[in-house]
Amino acid sequence: MVFCIDFRSEIPRRYIETINPKIETLGFAGFFGLPLDYVRIKEKQAQHRLLVPLCPSLKVHEEPQDNQNTDLKNTLFQNGLFALLTSPIIRKGLKEASIDIPDSTWFVAAVHETVTDEIFILDRSDIPEQFQSKIQTLEKNLKQASKNCQNERQTARSKRSSVDPKKRAKNWSEVRPEWALAGNAAFIVAPRERTYGVNLNSRVFLHNYDWMKDEKRGFQTLELIMTAPMIVTSWINLQYYASTVAPQIYSSGNKVLHNLVNESGVFEGNGGDLRVGLPLQSLHDGHRWIHDPLRLSVLIEAPKDSIESVIKKHKVVKDLLSNEWLHIIQIDSSQHSFFRRTQHGNYTSI
Repeated sequence: MVFCIDFRSEIPRRYIETINPKIETLGFAGFFGLPLDYVRIKEKQAQHRLLVPLCPSLKVHEEPQDNQNTDLKNTLFQNGLFALLTSPIIRKGLKEASIDIPDSTWFVAAVHETVTDEIFILDRSDIPEQFQSKIQTLEKNLKQASKNCQNERQTARSKRSSVDPKKRAKNWSEVRPEWALAGNAAFIVAPRERTYGVNLNSRVFLHNYDWMKDEKRGFQTLELIMTAPMIVTSWINLQYYASTVAPQIYSSGNKVLHNLVNESGVFEGNGGDLRVGLPLQSLHDGHRWIHDPLRLSVLIEAPKDSIESVIKKHKVVKDLLSNEWLHIIQIDSSQHSFFRRTQHGNYTSI
């Protein structure tokens, strides 16, 4: 199962692997390597379905749907692209590129609803009969994992009791339906074996990466990760960091009083300065701050030279590191060691 790197998926991944060890989970940036523009039938302006630093590589158009799940399918279009991998034409092209997908393999799109921790399989009726028994077993595993997640998620950030997650998800007056990305602290770019079975308390972005396979491609995947997902996770981290350490300047105040100003920000009440940060309710449970303002630590399992090559090539990455807005820690699996990159590009053992 391939999940987004979003650390809210860390808990369900852990439980799924525990409930059924035959299931392998992977983490990959949520655009799943397909940066594209998506054009709805009734809209002229394309919607970007990609990470902000990237540019679309292709444009696709919505196809008419006649069933009641149309809105859901449109919203989850990116996941639906997995269905492309079941196409004989696509598989033929992949085979010509030395990527051979067995006929016994079927790709299924799903969505992780992060408030309730339920995982829904999409296009259930389109799955061939020969795979139905396996899908039923998977759904049972996912249902049990969701229950376990709900119990852990309830107190993962705050010890204050909260109402049933399904009620919170549907209640428009709820100011804290979930804690979202509060608590973010690190980003691990490495094989899943490094974190398998470890409780990371839903605080760490997880991206699968094997540098030995990537070496043959000139470390193109490493460059993509360090210039797109790493940048985005740093933005997320700094948004929470600033909103916590200087809430009067960088937070948007009380969510209950918000009035939207175009798409530029909000007023807290009916006037005053334009507020653009996170609301207090995303950072504080009414008794204490639930986000620790830490600058992001990025742990990368790759040779130092390959990491440095990306840094030297991209100014935006170099600036983040030179100004210590994020920290890089290199994982050396051959020595079972960790090395922290200093501000000036040296590495010290930790």
